[in-house]
Amino acid sequence: MQLKTMLLPLFTLISTPAIADLPTGPASQYHTDDCASLHQIARSTMDARQSGVAMADMMDSAERHMKGNWQRMAQQLIQDAYSQPRYSTSAKQQAAISTFAGSIHEACMER
Repeated sequence: MQLKTMLLPLFTLISTPAIADLPTGPASQYHTDDCASLHQIARSTMDARQSGVAMADMMDSAERHMKGNWQRMAQQLIQDAYSQPRYSTSAKQQAAISTFAGSIHEACMER
């Protein structure tokens, strides 16, 4: 499955009322900060995936530490990350982490 196709449900959540009420566009500091936060969550999620952390543990963590739209976005990121292969070499793991987080950040900034 293409990464952009998997991201559609995630960015549907971003456009829900709680997030949609924030100013958007390149000049919006809120938008930039939200995308930076989403990038970090994506990076941490894929890092956990590549490190062998169980998906159930990640979902439990998102449920305990996040609320509302952020929780739903994190859960979608977890599902997306765990649909990707887990690599055995450090170089491929780091590439997967960077690619995943970069794609999330880029798609967020374009909205």
